[in-house]
Amino acid sequence: MTSFTEVDPIFSSSAANGITSTNISNWNTAYGWGNHAGLYKLISYTPDWSELTNKPFNLTSPSNNQLLKYNTTSSKWENWTPNYLTTENQSLTLSNNQLSISGAGGNTVTFTNWDTDKTDDVTLSTPVNGDMLYFNGTNWTAVPKGTTGQVLTMNASGVPEWQYTYTAPTASTQSATFSLPSAILNGVVNPNKLSTTVTFQYGTTISYGNTATATQSPINGSSNTNVNCSISGLVAGTTYHFRVKAENSFGITYGDDMTFTLLGTGITWEGGLIFYLDGTGQHGLIAAPSDQTSADWGCYPSVISGADGTAIGTGNQNTLDIVAGCTTIGIAAEICANLNLNGYSDWFLPSKDELGLMYTNLYLAGKGSFGTTLYYWSSSEYNINYSYRLNFSGGVSGTSLKNSTQYVRAVRAF
Repeated sequence: MTSFTEVDPIFSSSAANGITSTNISNWNTAYGWGNHAGLYKLISYTPDWSELTNKPFNLTSPSNNQLLKYNTTSSKWENWTPNYLTTENQSLTLSNNQLSISGAGGNTVTFTNWDTDKTDDVTLSTPVNGDMLYFNGTNWTAVPKGTTGQVLTMNASGVPEWQYTYTAPTASTQSATFSLPSAILNGVVNPNKLSTTVTFQYGTTISYGNTATATQSPINGSSNTNVNCSISGLVAGTTYHFRVKAENSFGITYGDDMTFTLLGTGITWEGGLIFYLDGTGQHGLIAAPSDQTSADWGCYPSVISGADGTAIGTGNQNTLDIVAGCTTIGIAAEICANLNLNGYSDWFLPSKDELGLMYTNLYLAGKGSFGTTLYYWSSSEYNINYSYRLNFSGGVSGTSLKNSTQYVRAVRAF
């Protein structure tokens, strides 16, 4: 038999039917590569994220809207942030109404029809840091930078411009006034359109050491404002330094240093002892530190025209009238008018009420070196024969004959 073909009906229906020697050779080669268990999955299989990481992706903490970029070195896809979102140096080009933004990494973003909103119609000559742009309806124009303290506002024409320069406040210290026993510190401050806190510094040296807030603080506006504060607990006869301090958001300004002395009765001042202060606390009457002598009032019996003032403030005029109307040398008024003591020559004989204040504020306070049983002349005339005098032993005011001898204590005003 030269030819025979056998057909096995069972083998023909087997899965092995049709396997060739080439198939068998390939299988043997693949088997030599190792264990393939778990390598293949069903087409419907959904992989877990951990199975994708590093296979073939190299991802860490992916976030919403994360992008991927292929890394040819690692042959994997990796997290990537586009260059135009980073601090990478960019270059801008405008050509044929197209604006292109290119990064060093070769990434380019192009905006087409850029000219439709006229953003390329900008003309600037040597712009500086801080310049801005303003669209006037046709073109973009430059708004040069303002100066420190200015704000950008729209003017009446609707054009932005820098206006209203703000600066640190101005401050000027003014003389102190008094409402005894307190001192009132004064100043003038211009807040320069900003809320400004105003205080006063004071103390016995230029180091100050004490601070008081002005009654008007804080202040606003653009005009000079009078400011003040009252301080107490001061020692009479002590010199104090003070200055005003103004502070706003642009800085601090100090007024010049000034001084004041809180005066009081009984303290040594300008040639003698203060025994009276007026409402200002800076003016009043001073008594000589000791008696001048004893003398008669003068010109008995005669009337001295104008020498009948008794109130505080009339003693000086009484003295002038007595000296003018009575030329007798060595009388009480003449002694005081010609006195030159401790650098002052404006002394006079006190009036009746002025003499009474000397008794109350000096003698009763144990100051002034007064005798205990002494009568003192006043410059107040009572009538043709008598003038007022005061008994310092009991503070009793009365009259004595003009030709009688009484003690003389000169006073002066300041």
